[in-house]
Amino acid sequence: MRYSRLLLCLALPAMACSCGRELPVDTLADAWEVFSTPQDSCRTKVWWFHGETETTREGITADLEAFRRAGVGGVVYYDQVHAGSPDALDAFSPQWWEMLKFSAREADRLGLSFEINLSNGYVSGGPWITDSLGMQRLLSADTLISGGRRVSLELPEPDRKTWWDVATVAFPAESADMQEYSDWTENGKILNMATDGAVTVRSISYSTKPSGKYRGGAMNEPGPPAEEFYSPSF
Repeated sequence: MRYSRLLLCLALPAMACSCGRELPVDTLADAWEVFSTPQDSCRTKVWWFHGETETTREGITADLEAFRRAGVGGVVYYDQVHAGSPDALDAFSPQWWEMLKFSAREADRLGLSFEINLSNGYVSGGPWITDSLGMQRLLSADTLISGGRRVSLELPEPDRKTWWDVATVAFPAESADMQEYSDWTENGKILNMATDGAVTVRSISYSTKPSGKYRGGAMNEPGPPAEEFYSPSF
């Protein structure tokens, strides 16, 4: 029991420090009261998904009241369409706005914090976001050539809808030394490259493609709010 009291007393200052205002604690009973009923700023927030099924006032109230009973401190209203349910509300329709506003009012009534995620398509969605402003990643392709001579060849192109060159670099195949030839390329074609011995040619390009939450991938391609959500390997 002595160890339990010690752990409780140690945990309490850390909790008060991380949550803002420090609460006065004089006895073990006071410490337990603060620990078992933390202030709202210490409570967990949850992502609250909408858009995949029908959204109703009754469902909104039931969800938020259940969150409050469970000790949740707030919600992040997250709307996105995965499967195109026939009962789901169209994004930005009058009914969609009505349910969003009702959700905010109900959260306020129950003392829950209310935040809105920038959906659909995460913060990169919307037709106002062009490919050049969308989420991007770097791609590369290796080509092994023989040096000591003038070389002109077509480099492999990324299998993507939209991409553009960033740089072309060349370095000896058995060395970490690297030379940049970005000024000697045009539309993916090397115009001039003088080398000695075998070298590896690597091209680097930007690319955008509809893709999901996987390592190293661009998450979304810009599109209108109701467009399908792409999630391979999700």
